[in-house]
Amino acid sequence: MRVLYLHGLEETAEAPKPATLLGDSRFDCLCPHLGIYFTHRRSMIRYFLTSLLLPTISIGAVASYLLSAPAAVGATAALVTAGSFVMRPQLIARAVGGSFDASYEVALDAVRMHKPDVLVGFSWGGALVCRLLVEGEYAGPVLLLAPAYRKLYMVMQRPVAPVPLPEQIKVVHSQADQIIAMEDSRA
Repeated sequence: MRVLYLHGLEETAEAPKPATLLGDSRFDCLCPHLGIYFTHRRSMIRYFLTSLLLPTISIGAVASYLLSAPAAVGATAALVTAGSFVMRPQLIARAVGGSFDASYEVALDAVRMHKPDVLVGFSWGGALVCRLLVEGEYAGPVLLLAPAYRKLYMVMQRPVAPVPLPEQIKVVHSQADQIIAMEDSRA
């Protein structure tokens, strides 16, 4: 049986859940590295530079021309601080969205190449499985472990599309989960 395991945000193939599947000879398991951290940092830095820092530096240059140097430095620092506070939700939405989209491309390639019999997604990976279902890229059996679909889409400030539920779907979620609300796993 071919199993594609899409890991959580802080997980890799060496984590207990995917390692158990990878070590079981009954399964032909693939657990691609979703590259979350690198993409996330790169997205956040790019957004920060293009949306906040460069315009602020430009304003700072104009301020230094119009004001004395100490006043210009103070004005620029105030703008950076205020901009960081105001732009934070957008910054996070862009960074997480860029990372999620890059992870989705990895997952989509894995689905197309591996042609799994079962998709297993945990948290971040569960959100990827939901997107694969929404976009019609997969329609087979699914095991979702505390899927973060609704929570991630809210953080990314994107509309949450209804997930078409395949015939064979199991959702496992603890009432004690402190990161992803169990309510987010209900259809």
